[in-house]
Amino acid sequence: MATIGSMGSVIFNVSSRRIFTFDNYSRSTAVKVASHEIMGNKPILELTGNESDEITFDILLRKQHSINPQKKYDELRTMCESGKVFPLIIGGKPVSDNYWLLTNVGKSVNFFGKKGDIISMSLSVTLKEYPIETVQKENKPKTKLGQIQERIANVQEKVENYRDRYLDARDVLSDKTGGLL
Repeated sequence: MATIGSMGSVIFNVSSRRIFTFDNYSRSTAVKVASHEIMGNKPILELTGNESDEITFDILLRKQHSINPQKKYDELRTMCESGKVFPLIIGGKPVSDNYWLLTNVGKSVNFFGKKGDIISMSLSVTLKEYPIETVQKENKPKTKLGQIQERIANVQEKVENYRDRYLDARDVLSDKTGGLL
């Protein structure tokens, strides 16, 4: 089993039985420019700062690759709607010093099964760079209810991580035994 990277709690990996990765990765960088109009001449441009970088990529989810397409889509959609920021890791290294925010998850269902279950789904994902200073300012003390909700979310995340680690360990054993498991 090979881990390609992670997007917060979402781990991209491949093995002989499970494939969860991305393709068509693209990153764009832009600057902010103010335009000062000059009568009878071309405007004067002034660099006023940097825009947040944006990353886009596609994910192909297939049931035959031991992935539940609808469940993975729901996980990413919840991540998007919650506004939770995270480090983006690819190849064992952070993509930047800043965090990232999942701003868009588009889905297209490729194939349905006999009973209407989703067999294959394509996702398009958009991330925006999120300055780490902003994250540090937002980490203020929470109310009791907020603390309880955060604990519940942490437990749910741990359960999902244990499940993924179990599947990863099973894939490693299967790879070593030549698929006898």
